[in-house]
Amino acid sequence: PLSVTDTIVLVSENFYSHPSLQGISTNEVYFPDDLWYDYLDPSNTISAPGYISQVVNMDSQTYYVRGGHIVMSHLNTANNTKETNEKGDYVVDVYLSLDGSAFGELYTDDGTSLHTISHAEFLYVTFNATMTDIRSEV
Repeated sequence: PLSVTDTIVLVSENFYSHPSLQGISTNEVYFPDDLWYDYLDPSNTISAPGYISQVVNMDSQTYYVRGGHIVMSHLNTANNTKETNEKGDYVVDVYLSLDGSAFGELYTDDGTSLHTISHAEFLYVTFNATMTDIRSEV
């Protein structure tokens, strides 16, 4: 049988998924020592290290974000990167750390051209947030 750690999908050191398995309504999810947010329900925060019981269902996946990070995503997504970049609005989700700060980066280009970096045909933005404001720099 699968162990709990066999089902964790690490997307990055700060973003991971713990998929639901059929017939299970709760998962014992391992959280490293830090502040973690449920990506789909940011009011659900976890700050104790170890295995924590989380309610799950087969209708949605379970994603977690480490505090201190800013995650950018598209509000509207199309079938390809070019259409998404042209038509999609970005959503900026801020997940503050225990000290009340967060950092994030956004890189995007037209989705079809080659050599966008060497031709400086891209957008790179950094974001810094505190409990009272968010700032960006291009």
